[in-house]
Amino acid sequence: MSVSVPPWRVWDICQAADLIEEIGRILDYNTIPKTLPPSAAGSPKQDARLLLRRALRQYLAGAGYTELLTYSFYSEQAAELSRVANRDHVKLTNPVSKDYPYMRASLLPWMLDKLSQNSAQLSREQFRLFETGNVFHAKEGEREQAAIGLIDTSAFFETLYRTLRGVLEQFVGEPSIVEERDCEYLISYHHKRVASIRLFEKGSVPAMRFRSQSAVLLIDLGQLLSVMRAKRVVFKPIPYYPLIERDLGVIVPSVVQYKKVQQCISGFDPLIKDVALFDVYHGLSEGASYAMRITFGSTDRTLEAREVDEIVEKLKKKLAKTLDVSFR
Repeated sequence: MSVSVPPWRVWDICQAADLIEEIGRILDYNTIPKTLPPSAAGSPKQDARLLLRRALRQYLAGAGYTELLTYSFYSEQAAELSRVANRDHVKLTNPVSKDYPYMRASLLPWMLDKLSQNSAQLSREQFRLFETGNVFHAKEGEREQAAIGLIDTSAFFETLYRTLRGVLEQFVGEPSIVEERDCEYLISYHHKRVASIRLFEKGSVPAMRFRSQSAVLLIDLGQLLSVMRAKRVVFKPIPYYPLIERDLGVIVPSVVQYKKVQQCISGFDPLIKDVALFDVYHGLSEGASYAMRITFGSTDRTLEAREVDEIVEKLKKKLAKTLDVSFR
C-alpha cells in the first residue's frame, strides 16, 4: 500500500504506527478485536561463563577459601612478578595512580601480595584465598582467570601441591595430566592446558613477607569451560552383586608416572571396576611407592575370592613385565 500524507499532516503522520492509529480512529477503536500483542519473549539465554565462575566461587567458599577482590591494574614490580613479558602488558594512558600504570595480565601478583599481608599480620598457620576476574593481554585480549592461594606453615611443598591439585580435580570431577617444570606444575585436560601450580619458597619473592612456603593455582577459565562442556555424564546402575577390594603396593621407577600404572590396571580385566590411589612415598632410591585399592565386580554373578586372587597374580606379572615395577 502506498499512502500520501497531506501537507498539513506531515508532522503528525511520520511512521506506520501513526497511519494505523488514523485507521482505527476512523473505523472506531471498539470495532477492533481485543488481542494480546505477539511476544517472542522466553527464558533468558544462560551465560555459561557466568555459571562456571559462580559455581567455582561457591565451591571454593564451601571448601573454606576466602574470596578476594583486587584492582584490575598493578605496579611495574607486579608486572615483572606476573611472568608476562613487559611488551604484552596493556599500559594505561591515564592511570588512576602513577604507581599502577599497567592493567593486570595475571592474578598472581595480587594473590601473592595478599598472602604476604595476611601471613605477616596474622598468626594463623593456614591461609586459603581465591579470586576470579578478568586479565588483560596486549596480544590475546581479555581473558577470565582464577587464582587460588594457599599458605600452611605445617605443610611441605608436596602437600601444598596435592591440596591445590585436588581442589581442581574435585571441581572438574576427573583426574588431570600434570607436567612438572622446576617449581611449576602444568595441569592439562584432554590435551588442553587448563591450569598451573606455582610453588614459592619463603623469601624467594622480593618484598613479600611469607612466614613459610606458599603455592598458587592459576586457572584459565576459558579452557576450563571448554573442558567442562566436553564432559559426558554417564550413569551406571548400582551394583546388584557385592564388590571385592584388594590393596596392591608397588614400587615404580622414577621415569614411570602413576597415570600409566592406573591405565595398565584399569584396562587389564573387565572385572576391574575402579583403581584408587590412597598412599604415596617418594623417599626410596629406586623410585616411588604407590598403594592402590582395586575394586572388582560383576554384573551377573558373585565373584569368588579365588577368582579375584588369580586376576591379581596375573596383573602383577603384567605390571612387572610392562612397567618394570616391584611389589611390597
